[in-house]
Amino acid sequence: GSEIYHYSDRWDAELRGNFYYWDNVRIGLGLAARYDSSTSEHFFATPEKVNQTAYRGYANLEWTVSDKLTLNSGLLTEKIEQGGSNNSYRVAANYQLSEQQTIRLATNHAYRAPTMLERFHSTDYKYNENIILDLSVKPDPNIHAEQLSSYEIGYGGSFLDRSLLLDVRIFKEDFSDIIGETRRLSSDFGIAFDYDQQVNIYTNTASLQVRGIE
Repeated sequence: GSEIYHYSDRWDAELRGNFYYWDNVRIGLGLAARYDSSTSEHFFATPEKVNQTAYRGYANLEWTVSDKLTLNSGLLTEKIEQGGSNNSYRVAANYQLSEQQTIRLATNHAYRAPTMLERFHSTDYKYNENIILDLSVKPDPNIHAEQLSSYEIGYGGSFLDRSLLLDVRIFKEDFSDIIGETRRLSSDFGIAFDYDQQVNIYTNTASLQVRGIE
């Protein structure tokens, strides 16, 4: 039989800097770009190269309000060509009850954009170049980023001259628009002929809520 070739490549460039204009404030800024490309007729149903370019910028701030209180915040914005843009952030506070005990609060809202495989994966079985007998996998053209919102309260302490360490957190995590595969009718996607009239679709399929103590 014929050999199957797969090739992928990634180029990533980043420029970042740290700024210390004030004794109690540290700022980090960055810009980055990433280019992904892949060639795989098996996964993309074409011998041509498939590619995706993403741009991102981020900022982080650490503010030492006092000897006991430190605030942290971060913002990330990401733009994907033909894939929209997303803004993620995180805010946290650490309060030192004593030299050995700290309480922390944090909230986070983040996105995970679809990978190139999730966005472009297409597998079919052809009679010839013009006739498709069965379409196995296809991406949803409206696929979009997964979302995560999380909240936590934590406590860290050391006891018995640091021979006993305790780190506890109570957390809540909400995942939405989770990307996965689901089985759909081929006709729902305008496919005129398909052997089993079913196709696996990469799309936003589910949500998940996690609550716990660890």
